[in-house]
Amino acid sequence: MNLIPKENLVVYDLSQSPITFDFALFLAYARVELAKKSQSLDFFLHISADKWRNITPREKKYTLKERLWRLHNLLIPMCGLSPNVLGYSVFLDDRWRQGEAISEHAICCEENNDMTRFLVRAVSEGGIEPHLFKAPEVALNYADRILAGSTRPIVVAVRESSFERARNISGEFIRKLSQQLADAGHDVFIIPDQETRSFGTAANPSAKILHEAAYNLPLRLALHEKAAVSICSSGGPMILTSLAVTKPSFVVINPVVPGVRVASPEFLSSQGYDVGNVQPFSWTPSNQTWLWDPPVSTQPVLEATLSLT
Repeated sequence: MNLIPKENLVVYDLSQSPITFDFALFLAYARVELAKKSQSLDFFLHISADKWRNITPREKKYTLKERLWRLHNLLIPMCGLSPNVLGYSVFLDDRWRQGEAISEHAICCEENNDMTRFLVRAVSEGGIEPHLFKAPEVALNYADRILAGSTRPIVVAVRESSFERARNISGEFIRKLSQQLADAGHDVFIIPDQETRSFGTAANPSAKILHEAAYNLPLRLALHEKAAVSICSSGGPMILTSLAVTKPSFVVINPVVPGVRVASPEFLSSQGYDVGNVQPFSWTPSNQTWLWDPPVSTQPVLEATLSLT
């Protein structure tokens, strides 16, 4: 007996969709679509992992072990950050494709989808609030302990990936910015990229490097919710933060890089970004500012950050 209402079922098919933080966009998209159809914000989720999409340069380099790591350490934790996900199933074989659980009522991935564009379209058509993620109480309490005694804490989440390195934030940039923030009376907490190897005791001597938060999504989100302001690299974890129910204050460093397809102005515009606008989406609140020029100078980032404190 199937106890899951078919009209409240969502399917994320990894043969069609990326095993990245874009999953956060899909959960928001599914919630908006379901709200338009049934007035319900809650749903059950199937994640199908019997086949894997293999389109992007990054995907073509993934091993099976790396894919499974991302499934269990990126996608599944995001389910726990949304109270609208009532439950989920993960299928590593094709049983779900052979059953009757999936109907025309289910919200499914479109082939080789672009999640940002679909969410922009869904929000535009339905006018429904897309924010859905919230850190659990235990993570918020942990974040309180980390930030206890700090003065106007600033959380800096940097990007240092081996993929598309032109979008990375340099260690020198972070060191200079963190010192400027400290000089302005802030305590600085740095969340490294999961691929970061070089930060260690980077930044100024008083800055705290929170390695654990790089791998702990609930803690990462809680720190952003508790910080006076966060400074985030574009993409990846920032997607999750930008869809938080609490709408934390942050500055996004989103350099336009013509030589990198996913960072080019043409690609970003095609996805629904209002490129150059400090609030590029209809759901972007006024306490979140996007900076689009390459971060050759820390001054615009510093000024934007201080304006939000």
